[in-house]
Amino acid sequence: MIRTKSLIALFTIGLLMLGATPAFAQPPPNDTIAGATPIPALPFSNTVDTTEATTDAAELAAAQPCLDFGAPAIEKAVWYVYTASAPVTLVVNTTASSYTTGIAAYNGVPSAATFMRCGPGQISASVGPGQTAYLMAFGDQPGSLGGTLRITVQEAPPPPQVSLTVDPLGTFDPISGTATVSGTATCTGIADFAGVNGTLTQSVGRFAVTGFFFAPLACDGLSHAWSALVTSFGGKYAGGPATVQATAIACNISGCGQASVTQQVRLRR
Repeated sequence: MIRTKSLIALFTIGLLMLGATPAFAQPPPNDTIAGATPIPALPFSNTVDTTEATTDAAELAAAQPCLDFGAPAIEKAVWYVYTASAPVTLVVNTTASSYTTGIAAYNGVPSAATFMRCGPGQISASVGPGQTAYLMAFGDQPGSLGGTLRITVQEAPPPPQVSLTVDPLGTFDPISGTATVSGTATCTGIADFAGVNGTLTQSVGRFAVTGFFFAPLACDGLSHAWSALVTSFGGKYAGGPATVQATAIACNISGCGQASVTQQVRLRR
């Protein structure tokens, strides 16, 4: 009797398993343009699994300019939408994702006509007041399987501000013929790159001796002393007057700030 009940129970479970409806994975909710995830405020971040995302004909048509600019592929596309209340430059970043990604930005409903720009990993896009920007994040390699998309959207920082001085006295080495020039520089803001570069030119007899120099610059809002060794393209520096043409420059995704100085200096040992 017990054996019969056990067989009946197993048979019943088997029927239930055969009749069960399997659970299929679903595309993410922002898989289509119409389902774009709203960005309510900046800064914004979102994480989404794109392994089941698709790319339809409308997305490919909107992405054609990106392909024309050299994107290897448009795969597993997902969408975000932001309406600006004031002029803003957006910085969109997906470099923390688990797969290689591209980003495209559109001014209005996505199409080839409203395409603004695209690029791998990070882009910037300017949006006017009342305008709506659509952002497409996609796998940028043929056959991409997608993965974990990690996207951030924030307002771009303004270009850094810089100031620069050049000291009126420099030094030279009579053996090597090199010279050293110096000064101070300040960089304020967020910078991906900052430095001081320029040339030192000196008339020696009938010839002009010229060399190029570069010194790194920290962008922390503080005044920093800088110093650079200058080796000429030909000839040696000597004691006496010379001319420094120097530029401090600092750049971020929004642009560059720079300050230039032309200074007469005197080289001595």
